[in-house]
Amino acid sequence: MDELRSGRLTKKFLMELPSGLYLMSNMAAQDGDSVFRAYILSPLSEREKQWAMIKLAGADNRLCRIFKTEAQACKWIKDASLC
Repeated sequence: MDELRSGRLTKKFLMELPSGLYLMSNMAAQDGDSVFRAYILSPLSEREKQWAMIKLAGADNRLCRIFKTEAQACKWIKDASLC
């Protein structure tokens, strides 16, 4: 299984994750893609900006999944037949 972890996307959850992992919101846009997906940034000042983008996308306090890479996230989507 490529997914490392899943949970509710809160600011605390985001700030505790190691940088470099790939975060994907479970919330889908009209085109079926995740409303927010990105590598977790470092330093924490950049992560504050990332949190603002997550809130703007409406993905805050929603479920999310964490992967090592974007390729693993795409494979998970394909395997789960979500595309």
